[in-house]
Amino acid sequence: KYNAVLRFFAALGADGAVRLVYASMEEVPFLQKKCGWLHLGEWAATAAGEPAAVRWTWNNQYSTTIHAINSIIVKLSPLTKITPLYRGWTGATLPEGFFTPDALGFRGGVEYGFSSTTTDRAQAVHYAEGKASTVLQLEMGMIDRGADVSWLSQYPHEAETLLPPLMGLQVRSTGVEGSTLVLQSNFSINMASLTLEQVAGKRLKLLTDMGAQMAAEVRRGVADEAAEEASQLVRVHLGLERGHASRGAARRQG
Repeated sequence: KYNAVLRFFAALGADGAVRLVYASMEEVPFLQKKCGWLHLGEWAATAAGEPAAVRWTWNNQYSTTIHAINSIIVKLSPLTKITPLYRGWTGATLPEGFFTPDALGFRGGVEYGFSSTTTDRAQAVHYAEGKASTVLQLEMGMIDRGADVSWLSQYPHEAETLLPPLMGLQVRSTGVEGSTLVLQSNFSINMASLTLEQVAGKRLKLLTDMGAQMAAEVRRGVADEAAEEASQLVRVHLGLERGHASRGAARRQG
């Protein structure tokens, strides 16, 4: 259900915002309907507009839990050994964007949810047994890595590596092995992901930075004021000296 929440936000309108209102339930995408089936919220008739129009309302977005899982991935990923990763599935096909390059020559997409992968290719092939069989092979890099969670998994034999949400996938090549589609891809993790402590400390950081900025402004203000005061004293002092000098010259002339 955590992935259902994350993938709900993949349905965007023409303005780039997440769609929450549709003319009818028939127009609602599968991934958004799934959230209703999981009782994460409900589609209800709108107060105005077309009679069949529906609007989505959340019951639970599991925000803290999702942040906590993502925090684990961010912390563990630097410890993960770089090896090929595999993911297998059946009964679903990839979008056309994974096979046809766009105007910039890119093939791939963005995974909004968490991605469970394995370092054991046989495990991925096992999960890909059936119709519309697909195996995705991913190459990790120095920065782009997942978290090895096999040591805390209930199924350690699956050798699971967990990848974070908003992962970019770029297809490098495609092939067929028997009845299975095999895609070799690079992936890019979301570099803006924060740990739970960083998320909780964002308010503290905001206030700390604000305090430092205010202190700097006060110091600049005091410095400017002190400089102006010193300048006035110097001008007054010079004026008095000129005054004394002119009076002394007048007395000598007299």
